[in-house]
Amino acid sequence: MLKTRTLVTAVVAVLALPGLAFSQATPAKPATPAQPAQPAQPAQPAKPATPAQPAKPDPTATPGIEKRQELHRKRIEQGKQSGELTGKEAAKLERGQTKIQEMIDKAKADGKVTPEERQRIRAAQQKEEKKIYREKHDRQSKKK
Repeated sequence: MLKTRTLVTAVVAVLALPGLAFSQATPAKPATPAQPAQPAQPAQPAKPATPAQPAKPDPTATPGIEKRQELHRKRIEQGKQSGELTGKEAAKLERGQTKIQEMIDKAKADGKVTPEERQRIRAAQQKEEKKIYREKHDRQSKKK
């Protein structure tokens, strides 16, 4: 108890004398005849840390799901350009991506994406991902 009281007294004394407690550590430059000496400015005391209010996560945020959707779209486009996917295959895969996007939009419509909805969307994305892989790696010839 005595140590705490002594510590509190010391802190109060330091805060009561801000000019002495928070002066600059570097000495002021000596005055030159052309320039008068400027007194050292006391540093601003640090503001007390206030606990930051944690930002509430957006209940409709689906950054991982959206990122995966974009990756799938890029893979389909790359497959079309390289010849790994025919127009018919690409169209079929794009329809699958459209259905998943509709699932995402429907899940967000009520203002909250539940864990069950997220799981269903991820399962559908995984299924489509396998389809993309299968179509890109079938035995058809690539463009030359």
